[in-house]
Amino acid sequence: GVRLAEAWRGDFLDASSSWTGRGGENAGGEGPGVWKAPAGPVLSTGPTDSAGEAWPSTVGSEAGFRFRGYSLGADGVPTFEYRWKDCDVAERVTTVAAPKLRIRREFTLRRPPPAFVVNVGPGEGRLSFDTPVAVEESLAADGTTHTRLVPQSPSDVCRFTLEIEP
Repeated sequence: GVRLAEAWRGDFLDASSSWTGRGGENAGGEGPGVWKAPAGPVLSTGPTDSAGEAWPSTVGSEAGFRFRGYSLGADGVPTFEYRWKDCDVAERVTTVAAPKLRIRREFTLRRPPPAFVVNVGPGEGRLSFDTPVAVEESLAADGTTHTRLVPQSPSDVCRFTLEIEP
């Protein structure tokens, strides 16, 4: 499976550990870390932790995700494509350096579930929406923020951006 696991400053990455030996290891960045994703997926159909249930800790195919590839934009930035249950997801990750460092995650969900939860992760997160979405609740749990979204658009597409200040 694929997921944004961390952000760092410096060179892109050293993937040699993923290509030599047994493989299956995470490829890490070449500089100091600035943000680390919480355990589990960024998207889930629940829970929000309001009932005392923990956020799902599984990722990849065990959590219903399947990597489908990526495409490069004209600016050279990749958009990662994956399937989440019956939903096709495109996620573009960029950073903004000034005035403060921000990690920008742009999501396009085709055939989104009727309601889902976004695990913002650590840091100060802000959601903005390109399609109508009702925000049912936003809860802090284990140092992360979980926000429940209900798409309101009559189309089968939900677009939103998550910006995080680590």
